[in-house]
Amino acid sequence: DVRAAAGVGLVGDVEQEWAFVLFHAALLLVVASACARDPTRDRLVWGAFAVVCMGALPAPFRYPEIAVLQIPVLAVFVAAVASALRRR
Repeated sequence: DVRAAAGVGLVGDVEQEWAFVLFHAALLLVVASACARDPTRDRLVWGAFAVVCMGALPAPFRYPEIAVLQIPVLAVFVAAVASALRRR
């Protein structure tokens, strides 16, 4: 159905706007980090990680369809933060 394809292609739903903004903010930070030098590069990557976490961490607790991902999402978050802190 053309309408279904258009609905998937356009992120116009109010509930999905935050995901669109977060995704593109994180993408912008990652792309900018490729052009930056240390320590700015590290700050940009950490900023992208923070932006992604703002969307990823609450999602399994908010949407019952993906509630099964609560533990895996928390585990990846904790492992990533622990790994980053250990390197410092």
